[in-house]
Order: sequence, then C-alpha cells, then structure tokens
Amino acid sequence: MERNSVTTLPVKKRVRALLVEDDIELSTVMEQVLKAVAPNLTLDWVTSAEEAMTRLDEAFYNKTPNPYDFIIADIFLDGESTGIDFWRSCQEILPGTPVLITSALSLDRFFATVGQDSISPPYLQKPFSPTECKLVFESLLGTRAAWKWSPDAWETVEWEN
Repeated sequence: MERNSVTTLPVKKRVRALLVEDDIELSTVMEQVLKAVAPNLTLDWVTSAEEAMTRLDEAFYNKTPNPYDFIIADIFLDGESTGIDFWRSCQEILPGTPVLITSALSLDRFFATVGQDSISPPYLQKPFSPTECKLVFESLLGTRAAWKWSPDAWETVEWEN
C-alpha cells in the first residue's frame, strides 16, 4: 500500500492594505472587519489622497514595487484630491492592485462621477453592514490571490473565516 506524504502548509502571507478614509469611526469598523477576514493584516490608514500618494512614494523610494495587496478609498476626503483621483493614479502606478471605492453616492451618481469612458472600480455604497463589507473584502482578497503570479505561485494565502 502506498504511503501518503505529509504536506507542510505554507506560512500565512502577511496582507497589506491601505485605507484612505477621513471618518475615524468608519475606519475603526472597517479595520475590525478586515482583521476578521484577514487576521494577518497590516493596515495603513490615511485621511487624504495626498497622504496616500505620499505612502506610495515612500514605498517606491524604499524599492517596494507593490506595497499593498489592496486599497480602499472613500471618494470625498480631506484635502484637494478625491478618492477617484487617487484611484486613477493607482491605475497608472499600481495597475495590478485592486482599489475599492466607498461613498454614500448612489450608484447612478457614482458612475456619473467616474465617467462613462472609464472602467469602474469596485464600489461599496455607504451605509453598509459589516456583513456586506466582509463579503466585499473577501472578494477583493480572493481576487488578489487569483491574480498573483510568480515563481513562488504555489504558495497560497490561507484566509480564516
């Protein structure tokens, strides 16, 4: 009879996310939901698109080509730029990184804001329930894992539910 081999599971990959949100209470809720989805999460939180760009600039300066597994950005933020402006920048400099946009805008207003000539980012309309938020985060993380390619592609990310 053939003996089954023992397979060692890979170590859980640390998940890095950037949250661009100026509502402190909402940021706390989103962080709790994110940590429930990915307990191995490292979350950077900023309140403006300008601060978010500074984080990306610092990462590139430190030679970290893809600093985040995903990004969440509100549309209306502190500062001059919007979450949509930041998303457009991310499309150019981090094309493989999913960006989730959040806002209280209706879907019609959201699509009008993004523009008809543009591919729309994933959108989570406020107010949302923690369950709805969790499902969107799980989807983003699953999508990110599916997009991953490298010589180490056999390494999988284990998400705890």
